[in-house]
Amino acid sequence: MTQLLPDLREWQAGQARLRAVPPEQALVFCRPDGDAWHPDRVSKTLRELVIASGLPRIRPYRISATRTRRS
Repeated sequence: MTQLLPDLREWQAGQARLRAVPPEQALVFCRPDGDAWHPDRVSKTLRELVIASGLPRIRPYRISATRTRRS
């Protein structure tokens, strides 16, 4: 219980940092510290998740293209 307040303060500071990022610079895939993941790492993780789920293979660029067409 004594750690609750420091944890809350840390979380609030993180939220303030996130709000300070202009929307055009915001990252969809970022590490907990806010830095960008390397694109190859994102692709590899997506591939591993798709294989583990048993879903058909899909390439990352197809996800955004699918979303754009449905909008």
